[in-house]
Amino acid sequence: MKRAIAILLTLILLSGCNQTPEQVMQNAKERSNIVDNPTLDIKLEKASLSEISKTVENVLSTNYGSLILPKDIFVSDNKVYNLNFAYINDFTSKKEEVVGLFFNDIDNNKLILHTDNVGEWFQYGDASSDGYCLTGDFDGFIGYIKNASGSWDDCLYSEIKAKYNPVFEYSNDALTLNGVQTWISEQLDFINSFLYDKYAKIDIDFDFRITDIYVREKSNGENILEFNVARTYQDVDIISRNMTNDELLNGKLGMSMRIFIEKPNEICAFQLGEGIYNVTENKKIKEIITLDCAIRLLQKKLTGNSVFKLDKINLEYILLRDPKLPDEIGNDGSISKYNAPYSKLVWRFVFTPNEKDLIDSNTGKRRYRNRVMEIYIDAITGEIDDSNFSSSVKSLY
Repeated sequence: MKRAIAILLTLILLSGCNQTPEQVMQNAKERSNIVDNPTLDIKLEKASLSEISKTVENVLSTNYGSLILPKDIFVSDNKVYNLNFAYINDFTSKKEEVVGLFFNDIDNNKLILHTDNVGEWFQYGDASSDGYCLTGDFDGFIGYIKNASGSWDDCLYSEIKAKYNPVFEYSNDALTLNGVQTWISEQLDFINSFLYDKYAKIDIDFDFRITDIYVREKSNGENILEFNVARTYQDVDIISRNMTNDELLNGKLGMSMRIFIEKPNEICAFQLGEGIYNVTENKKIKEIITLDCAIRLLQKKLTGNSVFKLDKINLEYILLRDPKLPDEIGNDGSISKYNAPYSKLVWRFVFTPNEKDLIDSNTGKRRYRNRVMEIYIDAITGEIDDSNFSSSVKSLY
């Protein structure tokens, strides 16, 4: 599989970077009336993705009132599509390939078939030996954890010490893993090799982009590295996030992949939440809402006297399932297989969360990922989805 060649437009935000929140608000009132005029109509300006990619510098140098933009925005100059998908659910025949991602010299006697209310799934190994791998037909999930890595809590909920965005920076910072010194860049290269040399053989329709790297501190004080991976289709990300139960019931999907390292050049845990897909249809989209127009629509939505800092702005595919289409029902009356998803192209706005929003109020633990600080704007219609934006957060300052 060819690696996608991205045009990275890494630019410095020219206004608002070093201002206090009060100064930002004053500039908003002096230089923009959109925030204070929610009835102002905004024309849906559209252009090709190639044309939009050339406007990023102008967007980053524009004052958008109470919205503080990230210092970098990546927009591909490639093409975009309406995409339909089909699940790859035939893990009965592919189980050896999946297990082979993590184990050498597979012993078929260790492959155990389970049948329950979520269909058939396989387990290889167990936690008392050298770890185990799970894979199933229900939604194509894959899970792997090596025994030495301990519990999933250390992987998912341990405290974040540092964060890197490899889309815009190639870090050469050093760190210690299991008593051995290594470098962020070395482990990034290792994960990319795993994705393209091994994993791509079973997930053949996509390329991959590592979107975030976290250095976490385990309960024993040692470091663990977490890599968030997005599938990409012709250089546009397919949205990667966890979903709440309500979102799943309303037909939304995520293609979430997380990979963890606690020893240099060795994967200790892997999680793929929503399975593997084939692209069954791709219909080209000629024009979409421009980046500037999408930001102004967001600006109009977030009216008032608050200041909002954006962590990321991305053009992405969000996956949906039509709730009107029937799922396959098993003999016991439960869902045995979801209907296949389709895509919607959105401008995704990710907000820097307050520290309090990183704590789960029920468990008191840090969440793996803040799930409520995102807003999506349909890149075709301009429709705004703020269901993942916390209504209790009035301002991020």
